[in-house]
Amino acid sequence: MLVPILNDTQHGQCFYCQKPLKKDVEVDHFVPWSKYPNDTTHNFVLTDHKCNNSKRDYLAEERFYEKWLRRNQQYGQVIEKETHGIGFISNQKRSETISQWAYQVAVEHEDLVWSPESNIRLRTINPELLPRLRG
Repeated sequence: MLVPILNDTQHGQCFYCQKPLKKDVEVDHFVPWSKYPNDTTHNFVLTDHKCNNSKRDYLAEERFYEKWLRRNQQYGQVIEKETHGIGFISNQKRSETISQWAYQVAVEHEDLVWSPESNIRLRTINPELLPRLRG
């Protein structure tokens, strides 16, 4: 149900590595379920199995936060309309507020963030790369 909608917004590519999504398509909680255990439609992104399995319950590195916000600004109304009535909360403002909270907590605690780059994978979050969080 979610896959066709998200596939259109992502132009058939993994949200993280940009490789074409062919098989092993998975729905990822952008803000991990372990950090906020309510499913909101704007929080979902499509990934390939490799990225989703590697990301686990980490926040994605800062560039993906900005990308995710842009995706929701561009396609937020489409996501809300297309997912209406399928059993998930669909509230873009709520999803964005939750994401801001999650990234702010990560900054305050110097948490690790995940990267799809195999030479990096995990590193400490860098608040300088999050201009929308800075006052």
